[in-house]
Amino acid sequence: MGPTLAYASGSEANPPAWDCMNSAEPIKRRADPDSASKSKAMVISKQSAITMAVFVALYLPPLWLVSNLFREAGGVVFLAGLGVAGVCLLALYSRWRKPLFVLLLVSFLSSATLVIVEAFVRLQPDRFTGMAGNYLYGRFHAYPGGIYERDEHMGKRIRPGQACDMYFNGYRWRHEANELGFRGPDPGRADVVFLGDSMIYGHGVETDETVPHRFGVHSGRTTANLGVQGTGLIQSWMMLRRIGVSLQPRIVFVCSHPNDTGDVTQYYARDQIERFVAGGAEDDAEPIARPRFHPRSAWNPNEVWDRHFAVPFCSAGIVRLLAQGAKIHCDWQRNVASTPAELSRAAVSQWQPPQTELDHLAWRASCMALARMQYLCQAHGATLVVFDLGFPPSYSASVEAEARRLGVDYVPAGRATLERALAGEDIYLKADGHWSPHGCDAVAQELVEWTRTRHPELTADR
Repeated sequence: MGPTLAYASGSEANPPAWDCMNSAEPIKRRADPDSASKSKAMVISKQSAITMAVFVALYLPPLWLVSNLFREAGGVVFLAGLGVAGVCLLALYSRWRKPLFVLLLVSFLSSATLVIVEAFVRLQPDRFTGMAGNYLYGRFHAYPGGIYERDEHMGKRIRPGQACDMYFNGYRWRHEANELGFRGPDPGRADVVFLGDSMIYGHGVETDETVPHRFGVHSGRTTANLGVQGTGLIQSWMMLRRIGVSLQPRIVFVCSHPNDTGDVTQYYARDQIERFVAGGAEDDAEPIARPRFHPRSAWNPNEVWDRHFAVPFCSAGIVRLLAQGAKIHCDWQRNVASTPAELSRAAVSQWQPPQTELDHLAWRASCMALARMQYLCQAHGATLVVFDLGFPPSYSASVEAEARRLGVDYVPAGRATLERALAGEDIYLKADGHWSPHGCDAVAQELVEWTRTRHPELTADR
């Protein structure tokens, strides 16, 4: 036998590492603690990702529904909801799941309640009347579903191209605005233009029942209805300047309402009113409305929400109803003159001339608006004609006096229809006060008769 090889290192009891490879005894490797931790973290991370995905899918639809309840701040409410969700997810990351589940439960219950209420309100419209019905079904606002849009100078204007069903004080009608932003079809060219507030727009009546339309029926002339609800003579001047003169009218009728001076102070600050009065009749600078009427920035979260995500919910009026109810101490009954007895009291009531300096300034601004309308009409070959509701008598007399001072024609059409109402005719909408279909027709007939008598040349063919 040859010599026995000796190990370079170690011994039989401790052979070198390479010799262990040939050993039948398997080697027991130590577990890597870092690898185990990473594996566990990956599992937790995967579970968290799945939980977050499920949470987002379940939470966003209810949050979207609830945010539509807040017409004025839907975008902010939605962002706030996302912030709350973020806090709950942080709690989940800390292995505290209860806030997340509570938030989901609240959002489910809230959205389910909203869906039930919305369905009930839409399927049972006759159950809600008075002020409650006005807030639930009314569209007199600049939010999604409303017929207005904000205007930096007018405060509000009719949203172009919108058609929808309207409701107020128990009356329903169809609103259809053309692409220029006034009710009815765009005539392209109109013989007669009408300016004013809701009395001219035709609150509570269909388009073919309004004063402008009935005037066209009785006279055979093409008319345009530029009336905008809840506005005064300053806005009427703007409508004439922006749209009316381009229609090349022969006659421009403007209807003055006793609340015109209140509209001035509602939409404009004192410095803007003073600037408007000081500008003179030839000045075409439009006053700037109060900031709350200005169009919102394109990046305003509420504007982004309204334009791209919001839907018009009737139940959103509940929030407004509760807020306004708190402001007016839940006194939602409106005493509006409509019956002959009520009109008799209204007819003899005295309109108080401006008492404060601001009221007097607002009256002067209304008079300046008439002067600017007269200047525009003269510059474009049209005749301006003023009329009012006929009551209170002192206000009607003041409007007539101002028209005479400016050299503007005045028509006592409102007084004539008031006399017919006092005699028992159905001139005004009950519990509302606006002209009824018969009242609109009566006013139109008075205006047509006056025009044929005083200005027959204006009713002749062009």
